[in-house]
Amino acid sequence: MDSVGVETSQEDHVEISRLRERARRSFVSPETARSDRQAVWRKRFRSDVRRWIRLYDSVGQRDGFLWQWCLHGIELTALPCITPDWRDSLCDTKLLSVIICVLFDDIADCGERAERLSSLLNVCGQGSLSADAQAAEAENLTEHEYLYRQVVEELWGDYVTRVSQLPHFHEYEPLWQFDLGQFFNAMRYGHLANRFPALLNSTEHDVYSPHNMLMVSFSTLDLMASPPLPEEELGALREAIWHSQAMGRVGNILSTWRREIKDRDYTGGIFSRALRAGKVTLDELNTLTGEEIEERIRQSGQEAVLLEKWERHRKCFLESAEAVTSLDMQTLLEGHDRFFEMHLQSVGLI
Repeated sequence: MDSVGVETSQEDHVEISRLRERARRSFVSPETARSDRQAVWRKRFRSDVRRWIRLYDSVGQRDGFLWQWCLHGIELTALPCITPDWRDSLCDTKLLSVIICVLFDDIADCGERAERLSSLLNVCGQGSLSADAQAAEAENLTEHEYLYRQVVEELWGDYVTRVSQLPHFHEYEPLWQFDLGQFFNAMRYGHLANRFPALLNSTEHDVYSPHNMLMVSFSTLDLMASPPLPEEELGALREAIWHSQAMGRVGNILSTWRREIKDRDYTGGIFSRALRAGKVTLDELNTLTGEEIEERIRQSGQEAVLLEKWERHRKCFLESAEAVTSLDMQTLLEGHDRFFEMHLQSVGLI
């Protein structure tokens, strides 16, 4: 797939530099950061991925650069134990789940027409409606909403099929189903918080929203395509990945909160923190212009708070990783450091 010509504005370049300076990090060299940036733009997709993107494009509006960016991040953060013959296919499967996530996320972000989210949950086996009730629900969808539902259903079918073919699927299927439940619950929370902004608080955000990064579920898929992990290390590995997922969520917030203001989507953790700190009110989020809200958030100091949160999760990752001796956890952490740097380089692009 050809790279999409997206440029970062001068203002965003200044913002990127400011964030990098405030992060005070020395984990990623400028040379490595430049190499990752170039790798994203050079990314090409295999035939299955191109088909999934065409399906997405029939109903979605995200720029094609996003999929190049996500695929590189997926490759960087994969567990180092994956059997080489499965690595490329598994990265594609993860990207497929990201495409599905984006389709869900765009519905959850609007906080309207709960039946749209319900319909998508049902086609993924996450609803409680009977077949007759699902059919009745589908009749209330607009033509575009129904097409959207069909795209999610087809992509979901491909995803389940691909995962079920992984060599250790049956051993880890219960864990995978649990991980997916956390993701779908994150979508429910996002939709609910957008529908009722008075619910916004940083504690619930930090419990639910990081699961939309899918990284814990990615680690389960990795284990399905790897030599057996010592049973006594599984808990510590998942704990470490939980913290890396929280790190990823912080990067996601820092790189996308400006775009979310345009959509009036305030579920990103920076907004709930600014509310709690008294830097903005719910009424002001509804009445101020986007430019005014952005300036309030910039001046609130919450970006620095989030950077400190990222550093705390990184330390917790290292503590958990000490109990995992069968994997190269240092290489994995380096991948997550680079993934965070990718977020800081992508302000205004994703």
